[in-house]
Amino acid sequence: MDTTNQRKIILRQGKLVVFTRAASPFFQCRIKLPAKPYVYKSLNTVDEAEARQLAEDLYAEAKFKAESGMSIRRRTFRNVATEYLAHLRSQVDGNVITLKKLNDQRKVIDRYLIPYFGSKMIDTITDPDIYRWQEWRDTYWTTGPGAGTTFIDYERRNQRTGEMETVRTTQSKPSLPSTSTKRTEASYLRAVFEQARRWGYVSSQNIPIIKSERLKSQRRPHFDIRDYRRLTRISVVRIRKAPGERVRHDRQLLHDWILIMANSGMRPTEAKNLRWKDVTYTQTEGDGHVVQLLVSGKGKRRELIAMPSTRIYLERLRDRNQPTDPEQFVFSDTDGNRIDSFKKGFDALCKDAGVMFDRYGDKRAPYSLRHTYATFALVYGRVSVYTLAVNMGTSVHMIEKHYGHLKPLQAHRELTARYKI
Repeated sequence: MDTTNQRKIILRQGKLVVFTRAASPFFQCRIKLPAKPYVYKSLNTVDEAEARQLAEDLYAEAKFKAESGMSIRRRTFRNVATEYLAHLRSQVDGNVITLKKLNDQRKVIDRYLIPYFGSKMIDTITDPDIYRWQEWRDTYWTTGPGAGTTFIDYERRNQRTGEMETVRTTQSKPSLPSTSTKRTEASYLRAVFEQARRWGYVSSQNIPIIKSERLKSQRRPHFDIRDYRRLTRISVVRIRKAPGERVRHDRQLLHDWILIMANSGMRPTEAKNLRWKDVTYTQTEGDGHVVQLLVSGKGKRRELIAMPSTRIYLERLRDRNQPTDPEQFVFSDTDGNRIDSFKKGFDALCKDAGVMFDRYGDKRAPYSLRHTYATFALVYGRVSVYTLAVNMGTSVHMIEKHYGHLKPLQAHRELTARYKI
């Protein structure tokens, strides 16, 4: 190898070496600190004086990081994000977090964070970089990289085999991300930086400000009593007019699911996980009974009390499915497989019933049945906010935040009482 043009300058008793290689005229440096591995860095200059100064600056920075307990090897955002996902995977394996939490973060990191920040050194990302990323993210699906995308591939666990599989879904109409979506994605970006801080890849002072838009309090789309009655009435008509036995079975299952959801306040995830062993009936004085459901979702288990009529709908399900194992899911198909979502059938029913949107123009979704339960309990049942919050597995603050507009309806008797003026 030709070493004629190679140069080597030893500084700080060999702890810092500035040199060139035969293949390039640009200076490089090598840094060695106690109990630390060698660090090599290109200085991108052919001027010796400038190279010396740049090397001294890098040495001072590396020494400061080492003394502060930080890594002296710089990491790109891609390196840190990949390591962070591996860290989450280990937490899934240790039952610390759920697989869903890992998958939710992976989707955002792989699609929106690594493609934008990937090659940047994580300790050089600044506030303006975050602002630019937020602008880029806002237009991702409209005029950005995702514009014109027809299909999206994602991974999910096959309920029958337990193996991970890739599923392709049709991309919905391009739109701007909601405030809630942007807040969630910003929290994932903060999580990457926070983990990088714990690992010593970036100091607290170098973490950029990642602001989230204020989430406006919104009315939760629910069914008023008129639309709810219409929904259930049209559901019965659709069952009667079903073109075949399989369709009739599916529509009857959807009908009972709607009635159970609206009378229990369960989250869709909790209903999905409900097994027959989780259903208990307790007799009360006389002919009364209490329907107790042990539900699980969002990483927690809790007990709720459903309306007494829920027993009728549950027993109707049991009679049709004839479960032989208490571990079997309540909402399952004819083969006993759990049904993960009723959204498609629910949307079709809402469309046929003409109740797809509430009076504010907001689209109703399966979650609207939970909000319907809360609304009816507050307005017609006159349940206290505290009791309702406990039964729904949420906080008093959230009940007041999202259902505070119902207070005039709750007090309608007092507000409309006749008095002299």
